[in-house]
Amino acid sequence: MYGCVCDRLVALTEEVLLKVSKCHSVANITALNLHGNGLIRLKHVALLTSLTHLTVSFNDLTHLNDLAGLVRLPLSCCGHSHCLVNKNNSV
Repeated sequence: MYGCVCDRLVALTEEVLLKVSKCHSVANITALNLHGNGLIRLKHVALLTSLTHLTVSFNDLTHLNDLAGLVRLPLSCCGHSHCLVNKNNSV
């Protein structure tokens, strides 16, 4: 299920992730759209152990360390974000 972000998010919390994804449990979130929020971290996204698709384009991310434990999530482009390293913290 994709969540559409209309207003910019100030911070990611479990409550915000549930609202954006329109799911009742973080365990049920398989896809998440965080496009264009100016996010600098993806804190709490690591709670989404079922996540298989994540859109983080047009954010201010400099690393993806917060995603290191998400084994179902393939590494993909962060278009127009400032990602410097992949989710395993390597170049």
